[in-house]
Amino acid sequence: MKKWIFYTITTLLIALISIAMFNWFVDPMWTFNQSNFLNKYQNDFDERQQKSNLIYFKPFKYDAIMLGSSKVTYINQNHVSTFKTFNAAVNDMRPNEFIPMINIAKKANKADFKEIILGLDFERMMPNPKTTKMSDYEKNTISPLYRYKLLLSADTLRYSFQNINNIITSDYKRRAKVYNNNFVVFSYKKSKEHLESKIKQYNNPMDIQYNENLQLIFDELKKENPHTKFTIFITPLPSPLIKTIFSSEKNVLLYKKWIHQIINTFGSVHTFLYLNNINNDYLNTYTDAGHFYPFIGDILIKSLSRSDNNSSDLEHSYGIYIDHNNYEQIINTIPLKQGQN
Repeated sequence: MKKWIFYTITTLLIALISIAMFNWFVDPMWTFNQSNFLNKYQNDFDERQQKSNLIYFKPFKYDAIMLGSSKVTYINQNHVSTFKTFNAAVNDMRPNEFIPMINIAKKANKADFKEIILGLDFERMMPNPKTTKMSDYEKNTISPLYRYKLLLSADTLRYSFQNINNIITSDYKRRAKVYNNNFVVFSYKKSKEHLESKIKQYNNPMDIQYNENLQLIFDELKKENPHTKFTIFITPLPSPLIKTIFSSEKNVLLYKKWIHQIINTFGSVHTFLYLNNINNDYLNTYTDAGHFYPFIGDILIKSLSRSDNNSSDLEHSYGIYIDHNNYEQIINTIPLKQGQN
């Protein structure tokens, strides 16, 4: 009887230790910052929690931070040439989440950031419907023994196997994105048929509502970061969606109002939301109806260093820079509708 109890306890301990070691090695929740062949294709199970963990548990010293929705996650932080930048963007991030995420990162950084880069989605201007707060994720991260508890979590084990499945079955190829083990987004090339079906699925008229709290959020951002440079850009979409959104004159007027508010607060903005070569070539430049491939993110980031519109033909450049000096000149010439491109 005693031997049976001993063997049972021993077997249980071996199983628990094996599970913990497996979860530690794959590290799907980014609490140990592992980098190995088993986590070279990592799923974004819960980016808010994963990136909060990454900020808290990895050596964190950056000059700049980038925020935005899932579109912005496709930008490689290591390709920003101005400052050493951390990409803190997460899926469906709304403007009211910017300040809490920045504050989490500033605590870890033990210093203010020299630059804050914000990617804003026109189609996500409405107030954030989420009930969870960034502070909830931070509480999880800093709770006692948090990352060690995760090692024995059934959810963590499930996430680990999903990451392994990316490798064994090449499941990463069908996903819109995965993270590599340097925490940079990778997206496998999708077929044109896949893109066309996604565009058809999401190409519907949008009644975009203006978020009246935006001005307060922007003002608070400036107030809490008085010595920080702000670089603001408006994220792009494939051309069919642009044409559908701006077939509504209400949305056109709202877009102009929104841009005016941004430059009133931050001085300038770069917009990529208009008809241009890259957005028109969406079958080769987008992985689905809303997300561009990472190589387009590189072009976008490079264009943020440009603060003029010297190109005589905007069709052959990417990104339009708008400030107080050129707003009136530029705003009514941005190609948004069929026949303007």
